[in-house]
Amino acid sequence: MDVIQHELDKVAFEWNTHRIRASRNSNAPTGRPMCLFELSHLFGGENCLVHIPEGIVDVIQENENFTNHNNICDEDA
Repeated sequence: MDVIQHELDKVAFEWNTHRIRASRNSNAPTGRPMCLFELSHLFGGENCLVHIPEGIVDVIQENENFTNHNNICDEDA
């Protein structure tokens, strides 16, 4: 396994299994991030994911303007 991928997997695991504590100044729910995401409806949330067919992703990735990261944040580009 790639060393970078191993580190990313480790960070994701630790993030998803830690517990978010209640805060006096927050309206956000408390709990484990993965549960909050997967069971958002239990906390008053809704699933806003939009599934995009792989073919469309391939077309976007092949588009030269999309892959040219030098101009992605340039307002004049």
